Amino acid sequence: MQLLLETEQQLSEFALSWRFMDESYHQWPSTDLQKIWPGSAQEALTWWRQYVSKTYDHVMQLTHFTNEINRFRVDWEDDYQGRQLLTQQCPFPADSLILFFWSPQVAVKTHWGLFTQHWTDFCYPDDDNNVIIALPFKLYFCEELFIVEQDSRASTSKWLL
Repeated sequence: MQLLLETEQQLSEFALSWRFMDESYHQWPSTDLQKIWPGSAQEALTWWRQYVSKTYDHVMQLTHFTNEINRFRVDWEDDYQGRQLLTQQCPFPADSLILFFWSPQVAVKTHWGLFTQHWTDFCYPDDDNNVIIALPFKLYFCEELFIVEQDSRASTSKWLL
């Protein structure tokens, strides 16, 4: 129980906690909240530089997807269809650890299954440009379009520990 309280306290201090904990948006059950681990601004920036870009700080600056393997459009208004597309187009194990970025300084670790279950709480249409790291893949979300890229530089061994 103490770990759960610490996790929820850490999440409540996170800049975007309202997406998961505010009743006026969507309040998640405690069992789901304990599967989100916010990084500090410095940790997030370190992850961004390691897995996203050493140079650029915005998804829109990442204009070349040299290892693109897939792209698909989702309808943010159709949560079910979005979940289906994500799990079909990106068949990662549900317990795979991922990094989810809203910006270079704002990121969380979570599980792929939790992300797909609540994807509309992570990705907002028109105002969010996100990056998801699910090694050895990167997913970019921009205006209801997911672009999947294989990262040949990334190693899957013991990452995110």
